[in-house]
Amino acid sequence: MKESKGYRLIELAGVIAIVVILLVLIMIDNRFYYVYQSFCRIPNGVFAGIIILCMCGYFWVKKKGIRIWKKNHSINADNSVNLKLKLKLERQNLALMSVALLAIQLITAWQIYFKTGWDCGKLVQMAQEVAFSYRDIGNDLYFSMYPNNVFLVAVFAAVLRFTKFLGLNADYFPLVAIGCVLIDLAGFFMADCIRKLTKKNWIALAAWIVYIILAGLSPWISIPYSDTYSILFPVMCIWLYQNRTEKNRSLTWAFIVFFGWIGSYIKPTVLLTVIALALLEIWDFFCRFRQKEKDISLKKAAVTWAAMAVSLLLAIGINGIARHKMGVMPDETKKFTPAHYLMMGLNYETGGTYDQWDVNFSAAASSVSERNRAALAQVRYRISQMGMKGLGAHYTRKLLTNFNDGTFAWGNEGEFYWNIQEKNNGLAKALRNFYYESGTAYPLFQIIAQAAWLLVLCMIPGIFIKGKKAAEQTTAAVMLSILAIICFVMLFEARARYLFLYSPLFILAASIGFERFLEKAQPVNQTEKEMKTP
Repeated sequence: MKESKGYRLIELAGVIAIVVILLVLIMIDNRFYYVYQSFCRIPNGVFAGIIILCMCGYFWVKKKGIRIWKKNHSINADNSVNLKLKLKLERQNLALMSVALLAIQLITAWQIYFKTGWDCGKLVQMAQEVAFSYRDIGNDLYFSMYPNNVFLVAVFAAVLRFTKFLGLNADYFPLVAIGCVLIDLAGFFMADCIRKLTKKNWIALAAWIVYIILAGLSPWISIPYSDTYSILFPVMCIWLYQNRTEKNRSLTWAFIVFFGWIGSYIKPTVLLTVIALALLEIWDFFCRFRQKEKDISLKKAAVTWAAMAVSLLLAIGINGIARHKMGVMPDETKKFTPAHYLMMGLNYETGGTYDQWDVNFSAAASSVSERNRAALAQVRYRISQMGMKGLGAHYTRKLLTNFNDGTFAWGNEGEFYWNIQEKNNGLAKALRNFYYESGTAYPLFQIIAQAAWLLVLCMIPGIFIKGKKAAEQTTAAVMLSILAIICFVMLFEARARYLFLYSPLFILAASIGFERFLEKAQPVNQTEKEMKTP
């Protein structure tokens, strides 16, 4: 079918992008300077070599027909009652493990959290003033330039007021705790997606463990900011898309649009997943319409679009109420547009990362149109100055800045360790020694994080192997979302931290790739009954 071929092309495009990234990470690594360079003590080539050797060893074992472990056939897959019971128990077990992870997260975050500066500190300080001093944002210049952060301040203020109402300490940690909950939920939805896509629960469990390393117990759990507060939304949209049916299609799309739009008010890049899903759905409808399939109904499509419109208006209304409650009066002439971030992304001196000169340059413009013209003029000038060779070097440096850091640029922000809480117990000292850059065990944390990140990237190319079934929409949606975030960080402002909210999707793609590697390794005469997941 045409749509299946289209999904396959998306998969292959994503694989090509990941292979290019891997080649640069392995061949160049830390051989020349780039911004926010992370010096892991073990080269990427060593990590990649170990992963490849392990995969080759597994292939050899399977080719020889050697059974690594004894399979458990205690539940008959043909028994629908037992199958439903098993699936229910598996989901319950995942939920229980997620609750246990949350407890560990809260304990860890309580021991290592600190007050930080940069944008995060600004938002938390404003939220505290709004929640406790009932101060309005007004026409604060920061929120005029970055109006998307107003909604996050409203969320922070609501959390602080609620915890104060409960009589709890509403100074700072409740914001950290909510971030942990959102990260935990993202891991649950990710694992559930993997379980249904691969039909192998042990792969879902392995992926969840990798997620714990990269996100679940990442030190970023101790900082309440848009990266942790938005991580749930892309993977939730994918989960909703995966579980859609003809009966619930309208309701599913209403939820996708609502959560996607709400998430975009926290982190605009959440919209990349929503756009990817919308493009795939439009393509699917077009193909089915041309083939005159019986289940195509313009009336059903109209109902779906109406549901999406209502949910979109609801999300816009919630944002409007939040802005009104915050008393925000932004100066629309000061708003930064994509042209500004495109200009910043072409700043050779800063490697396409944040630059105060670029901010001052854009802020000096008296209107949005003037700012766009000035920014685009700078874009053309910087491209002409660099030339093809310079552009190649620039984007190579940007690629390393974005993708060569399994810690997601931990510690690479201004005034990072601004106010460390005074905790001198043994657990706090051990965890800070592991997570803080000044700690003697910090290199071990870097090694573990980098190894997990490279493992994820190395497994994604397995999607190149054609699966036993036709290409699936969900896999295409994941790969299209990953392609979108890759293009975003390469075109606009570079920062490894901007990939954090998409880490569940990277792991999801890696799980699919790994599962296809396993399919390829199966002996020709071996047949295996796969668990059918509804």
